[in-house]
Amino acid sequence: HAPNTWESLFVASMLWMYMAVGHRSPELVQVPLPLLFFGFVALSTLVFVAACAVSAPLAGIPLRRALSTFGYVFLPLEFGTALIAFGDDALELFGAVQPAASVLLAAGFVWSVVVGVSVLRTQSRGGIRAVLAGLPLGAILLSLLFVWLQWYASGPVFDPT
Repeated sequence: HAPNTWESLFVASMLWMYMAVGHRSPELVQVPLPLLFFGFVALSTLVFVAACAVSAPLAGIPLRRALSTFGYVFLPLEFGTALIAFGDDALELFGAVQPAASVLLAAGFVWSVVVGVSVLRTQSRGGIRAVLAGLPLGAILLSLLFVWLQWYASGPVFDPT
């Protein structure tokens, strides 16, 4: 299966969709859901394209190739956030939100790093270029991890419903 630009872009764009659905932010509760949902999807897409625009020259590859492959780096973390966003009510029922979120986010993050190393190593022109190209992608992964950990794994969970 060859990398697909639209599929890779879709994966990266859906990252913040889960944030719109599963957020636990008192400030975001005030934003109408359609605006929050579509705004986050658009913002996620722009952040991903900007990260690829920075990472592609660092990796020594064309932008289109970066767009076609780098989105897959986010898929494992996205899987964990999707389970949390859509399963938080069931987790709350069993009193397992914090432990489950911690495990899902940690596993998704580590898995994303492993996928990222593999993708960057095979796509970049050299090891140093792969490391440099991974910095913007790693910054996005870390930022997402910390936001989700703050919402779900650090003390009492704010439930906007």
